[in-house]
Amino acid sequence: MLLRYLRKIKKIKITFFILIFSNFLMANAAIENSNVNDENNYENINLQIDSAIRDWQKSCANGTDLCNSKEIVFPGKATPLESSNNFRILIIDDSGMALAAYTRYFNRVLENLVEGANGEITTDYRSIEINSTANKILTQILNPEEHYFIPSEALKPNQELFSASLGRDLSNILLQDNSRGHSVSIFNFLANNNPQAQFLLYYDTQKRWNDIICNNALKDEYKLDMLKNLLTYQANTINKKVLDYNINFISLSEGIDSAYFNIFSKICPNIKIKSSFKKAVNKLYFDQFLAKLVENNNVLLVQANLSSSIYVDKNNSDFYSDCQVLKNRIRIGYVNSLSRDIPVDGIVTDKSKKYLLNGNENSELCTDIYINIAVEKQRPFNYANGVVEFSTFNVGTNPPIGADAVSSYATPIGLSFLLDLKMKHSNLSNAENIYSFVMNSKKGGKYIILDPALNKQLPIYTLKFLK
Repeated sequence: MLLRYLRKIKKIKITFFILIFSNFLMANAAIENSNVNDENNYENINLQIDSAIRDWQKSCANGTDLCNSKEIVFPGKATPLESSNNFRILIIDDSGMALAAYTRYFNRVLENLVEGANGEITTDYRSIEINSTANKILTQILNPEEHYFIPSEALKPNQELFSASLGRDLSNILLQDNSRGHSVSIFNFLANNNPQAQFLLYYDTQKRWNDIICNNALKDEYKLDMLKNLLTYQANTINKKVLDYNINFISLSEGIDSAYFNIFSKICPNIKIKSSFKKAVNKLYFDQFLAKLVENNNVLLVQANLSSSIYVDKNNSDFYSDCQVLKNRIRIGYVNSLSRDIPVDGIVTDKSKKYLLNGNENSELCTDIYINIAVEKQRPFNYANGVVEFSTFNVGTNPPIGADAVSSYATPIGLSFLLDLKMKHSNLSNAENIYSFVMNSKKGGKYIILDPALNKQLPIYTLKFLK
C-alpha cells in the first residue's frame, strides 16, 4: 500500500470470482517456467539492489556527486504485445501512477493520457525528476532481459532498506500534480498481480469539472449543460482510445455517492449546492460518462461501489449512477473477515449477512461482488494469514492496515480475479460473457463474496510466479 506514512485517501471498488477450472489458457509461452517462483532466481537481483543503495549511502556519507544526482524521466509508449491481447487494462485515476508508469513498468504502459485544465485529454508529455539511484533500480535492475517478470514479493529482502533510503524523495513524486495518493497501490497491484497485462493510464485531474460546479456566475442549468458536454467529450475520447488499443477492462475506483459533494465545501465553500442539482449531476455522470464507457466496445467496467451511512434503495435518485443496472459494469465492494471461511466458489447465501458489517450492507442492492480485505479496522490491525498485500514502490509488499479496507482497494483485487477467471475459461472470452456470468450467479438472492488472495485466484499464482 502507500507506505505507512502515505496511507491516505481511500474509497474502494472491486471485481470477481470463480468457476470450475477448465480450458486452462496460458498467456505467453515465455511465462510457462516451472522454476519461475524459485527465490534463488531473484538472488542476483536483490544483490544488485542492495549494492546500488549501499553505493548511494557511501556517496552521501562522503559528499560525492552520486548522492544528489537526479535524472529527468519522461513517459513513453510500450510496444503492444500479442501476449497481452485480451488482458489490457485502462486505469482511470490520479497522477500517483506516474512514478511506476515512467520507471518500473515503462515497458508495459501503452500510453499515458492526462486531463488538461480545460478538460481536454491528451498524451502525457510531463516529466518527473527522480533520484538517479532509484531510477537505476526501478528502470534497469528490475527490468533485466533474463526475467520476463519479477514479482514485488520477491524483493522483500530490500524493502526496508529501499524505503528508508529513497522513500521520502519518491513519496514527493507520488503526491505531486494534484495526486491524491489514491492510485499508487491500485496500479502497482494490477501490474504486479497480472504479469501478462499491459495498460492504458488516464490521469484525471477533475479541474474543469470542479471549476464548472464552483462557478458562482453560472446558473445551475448552464452548469449542467457544460458538465454534459464535458462528460460526453471525455467519454468519447476515452472510448476511442479503448478501441485503438483493444482494451478489455476499465478500472475505476471512484464515483458519485452520498459523500461526494462534501468535497466542494472545501474547494469552494461559498457555493450552495441544491439537492436537485446533485441529483441531476449524478444522472448526467451515469448517462453521459459511465454508460458511454461501455458503449459498443466490448469492454468490462470494474467500478468501486458506493459508500453510504444509510441503507440505499436501488431506486434512490441520490445514488442513481451507482445503483442503475449497466450492462458490462461490475460494481465492487469489500468485506472484512479474518475467519478464513469464505468458500472457494465465492457464492454465499444463507450465511452471507455475517460478512456484511460496518455499513457494508447499506450498499448491497448496488453491489455485484464483495472482496475480502481481511484486516481489522482498528489497531493493531490484525490480519488473516493469506491476506492480500500491496506495494508503494514495487520493491517488496505490505499487508493492509485498517484504512485500506475500502472498496477502492478492492477494485484491483476483483479485476485481477476477473483476469484469472478469463484465463481459465474459454467460454468467458469477452465482457458480455463475464458480465452475464456474474449476473446469473447473483440470481436467487445470492451474494458473491470472494477471497482471491486466500484462495490464490490471481494470475500471479496461476502463472506460477508465486506459490
